[in-house]
Amino acid sequence: MDFIIREFRDSVVNEINKYDLPMEVKRLVLLEIMQEITRQVEISIKKSIEEIKADEKETNENGN
Repeated sequence: MDFIIREFRDSVVNEINKYDLPMEVKRLVLLEIMQEITRQVEISIKKSIEEIKADEKETNENGN
């Protein structure tokens, strides 16, 4: 798994470096991407918590 993560990271860096943009622009774009990913993770976590609670409620209602 570490290799896959490293490969992903390197491919992202290589892709970013293909563009002749100021470093600050690249940094700001990456910051926006990170914020979007953070929002998506928060949504995913909330959905998982809701699913767990729904499963627990169903289990309790069924007497298990």
